[in-house]
Amino acid sequence: MSSDLGEAVYRKAARSLRLQREALAEQLGRFVGNLQRDSPYCRDRNTLSTRSRRAQARRWILDETIRQASRITSSAADHMLGLEKCLQGKPEALFCTMTLGRGVLDAATRVCYLLDPAIALEMRLLRGAALLLDSSEEEVTAVRDLPQLEAPMPHAQKTVTSIRDNVQGWITLAGMDIRTGPKNKPNGIAWDVALKPVPLKINVSSESAKYFPDVPAAYRMTSGVAHGTMALL
Repeated sequence: MSSDLGEAVYRKAARSLRLQREALAEQLGRFVGNLQRDSPYCRDRNTLSTRSRRAQARRWILDETIRQASRITSSAADHMLGLEKCLQGKPEALFCTMTLGRGVLDAATRVCYLLDPAIALEMRLLRGAALLLDSSEEEVTAVRDLPQLEAPMPHAQKTVTSIRDNVQGWITLAGMDIRTGPKNKPNGIAWDVALKPVPLKINVSSESAKYFPDVPAAYRMTSGVAHGTMALL
């Protein structure tokens, strides 16, 4: 491919990313402070309108799931901006474009997984609870690995542990069963001890294939670059 043709491809790709990112920002801006009464979220929340402690816990999980989806959407937009800048830079980036693209796909898949309008409220709550608990568990693990001597954030461990315990408390109060695996670590959530649980770790590869069938194997194809294990050609 000639240099001129390569530069043209990069320019068109960067422009496409910019337009998609701007369209995403416009759509998000339309709904900030403008609650859609007929939206799936409002219908779900109206279902949990009773004042029982269990309903309140389920509303908390639903609300936090929506907030987390919003944060993940912001992550996708940020990765799109980074990818756009990579395509505009000199010299042209080669490998990091795939890593950034994978980040966008990962975030988009998680949002679709959480907000899928085809799933019932019960499944949305399970998926949301799993994501929230997994996120809080990851924060506890990450902070635990910080240096203990002269720690830069001396109260971080207490803070993230409190957040994790709070998430677990809401999940239990909502009537969900937290499953545990090796070393007594949570690995799934179900409505009943006899039911198959939703795993804490989403299988992004299979879910991305489900929600984005027009880009088959995209998640796996970027895996080598993202993890520094290059394909042998």
